[in-house]
Amino acid sequence: MKKTVSILLLVCLCLSFFSGCGGKNKVVQPENTKSARSETPRTAFILTQTSTVEKETYLGAKAFDTFLSLSERAYLIPGLRETAIPQGMSYCESNGMLYISAYFKEEAPSVILALDAQSGAFAAEYRLFLPDGSAFTGHVGGLAAVGDKLYVSAEPDADGNDTIAAIPLSALPQKGSYDIVLDETLPVGITPSFLSYAQNMLWVGNFYYPKDDYNLPTGIDRTTPTADGESGCYILGYDMRRPDALHGDNGQLPVPDYVLIAPDRIQGMACPNAETVILSQSYGRKNNSTLLRCTLDLNSPQTTAAIGGKQIPAFILDSGSLRDTVTAMPMTEALTLGSDGRVLVLFESGAAFYSNGKYRTDYVWKMDFAS
Repeated sequence: MKKTVSILLLVCLCLSFFSGCGGKNKVVQPENTKSARSETPRTAFILTQTSTVEKETYLGAKAFDTFLSLSERAYLIPGLRETAIPQGMSYCESNGMLYISAYFKEEAPSVILALDAQSGAFAAEYRLFLPDGSAFTGHVGGLAAVGDKLYVSAEPDADGNDTIAAIPLSALPQKGSYDIVLDETLPVGITPSFLSYAQNMLWVGNFYYPKDDYNLPTGIDRTTPTADGESGCYILGYDMRRPDALHGDNGQLPVPDYVLIAPDRIQGMACPNAETVILSQSYGRKNNSTLLRCTLDLNSPQTTAAIGGKQIPAFILDSGSLRDTVTAMPMTEALTLGSDGRVLVLFESGAAFYSNGKYRTDYVWKMDFAS
């Protein structure tokens, strides 16, 4: 009898371990995240704005004292409980919405989530689809609101060119649940791992970490020597005041106006002013992140980079331009400027997929790190 009871207890413990113990950390993957495209708005949201982190273990870690002294929790990230993994983020001044992009490991359509930046409320969700009706399941690493459009990282086109998709803001109602078709994609000269927009510049950068096989982007076959070693992270800057900034001549790829050469493991960036660039550097669910603040003078290029057959003014972001660093919790992703000019920091560690991560947080943080 005792042996039978022991076996039953062991089985229960195993089931509890694999399925979770209920409460906030229970993983819920709704079947309707994988449902076919709907041409009409849904009456209820698929995702929820639910906390997934029960204990804020980072509060007891001295490594984050500076980050916590400069920052505060700002927005609870939607979709985490339903296994969405947040990647890109952009604040839109014209409508006051904060947009967050996310993907799923389970072949569900990637999503863009909209929060009311003033109240923090989860206002709208948009599942992404291709013109043929199939689900768009891309990594959606970058997101940038520019003028009347929202740009999001897309997949390579039929010619193998990396692309970003342009979504009219008018196609994104500010309340409700919708399925959106990515009708317009634009080829760019680099893998769009992250996007950022500020001071009229759309920045498109690749994630580079050769130690784990994240190698040079398509179209660029060389690293650049810096004060800290060879770098293969290239951030292409397009001046959006030019009507043809994202359109190349005679079917060619668009040529950027500037190139930033950055360290490895960069997940996002923000430019709070014309002289400053802030980088989000992270990799791994148990490794601390670093936020790097560097000087930038677009009037004084340090070198040039060959892009599209042309020599483009280039700037090296290394220890020579570094002004300050702050250690943050693991898995920082995108950065964007909020309505008050402070830096918003997105984390992906709160996703259910990373429930065994270290120092997890399910919030976007607001940080005084702009100057």
